[in-house]
Amino acid sequence: MELSSSRINDFLGCPYSLHLFLDYGLVTLDEKDATRIGTLYHKLHELCEAVESGYDEGDDCDDAVQAELVKYLNKQYAECPPNKTMDEWAIERTMVLYGFLVYRWHYSDQKYDILGAELAFGGLSDSSLPGVPIIHPDTGEESGVYLKGRIDNLILSGRRPMIHDFKSTGRNIHDKAYWNERAANMQMKAYIYAARWLQQEGFLEDYGLERNGFLTKGAIIDAWKRPSTTAVLLTQKASQEFIETGEYYDTEFKVEYELGDDGPEVYIDAKRAAIKPGKKGFQIRETVDMMGARVLDMMAENPDDYFQRRELPITDTDMYNFQMDLWNVVQNIKYMQDNDGWYHNRLNCRKTYHCSYIPICDNNVDVSDGQVPNGFRCVFNKEK
Repeated sequence: MELSSSRINDFLGCPYSLHLFLDYGLVTLDEKDATRIGTLYHKLHELCEAVESGYDEGDDCDDAVQAELVKYLNKQYAECPPNKTMDEWAIERTMVLYGFLVYRWHYSDQKYDILGAELAFGGLSDSSLPGVPIIHPDTGEESGVYLKGRIDNLILSGRRPMIHDFKSTGRNIHDKAYWNERAANMQMKAYIYAARWLQQEGFLEDYGLERNGFLTKGAIIDAWKRPSTTAVLLTQKASQEFIETGEYYDTEFKVEYELGDDGPEVYIDAKRAAIKPGKKGFQIRETVDMMGARVLDMMAENPDDYFQRRELPITDTDMYNFQMDLWNVVQNIKYMQDNDGWYHNRLNCRKTYHCSYIPICDNNVDVSDGQVPNGFRCVFNKEK
């Protein structure tokens, strides 16, 4: 059996959710916005590092990086899903692109030495490293269960290797509760545990880490607070100024104004803009590109509001406790699987995020006969 840290966290929140995945292979077809954006944001980091690796240090590769990112995002956002409008889809694409570009600019003089990027271990499709056995920290006994996952970056900070992870969130990244949750979450400790085991077994020698060298010490998280993606109405005064100058947040637009039979009409870059009539004029609603210019300006002018880099305080005692907890959690999972002892935790169904299995549990859908409910797919064919 192989488990990711996210599946273990699912189990801690509600054992039945792991049962539906582990024993019936059920996953939702409804991709959450936060999940999709987080995946794309991670991919942009990977693409950027790949492009930069082809240039000598100090060479200007900004145009090449941006071209590669735009090419990738254009492909990912080529088809608008039925639950999004074309504007919403385009706005999300713009936000992801600009969020990464501002991140790259903000930390351009604070780069780490990267030992390895996107290190996949265990049964992932592109894994080059083995699954990591879950071992009792005192006896060395193996559980027969393995960790799988993907480390964003393994970096060198001083003489110590560390995990470097990227997070995107809609939450306040200055809130202590956000960082407390990152520290409490199993993911970073699981990555440190995996990196230490892989190094001690010699699997990271190609990345410059000798078996008996310094072990991975901790984790650094770069958090990005996603900005609001709602197009706003300009004031009547700002609308008039925009028509006169064609400039919005230091970006030039081609603006055309004419008085039609049904009132004023405004065209921005050859597309008719939405306007709201007022007593002394009208208000222009931002287009996708206008909103992008405003969001880009907000993040660039106040980067600390949108980007935070922090080291998680993880001690050797924390890692011992984590390994002990991991061992005990796995014993519980194995017991529940062997004895059909799964149970629901209804208190967590809608806590922070809505569980994707709510339609199954709320409607008491029986999946024991291999039925795949609407809105789900099966990742394997379970033998009965």
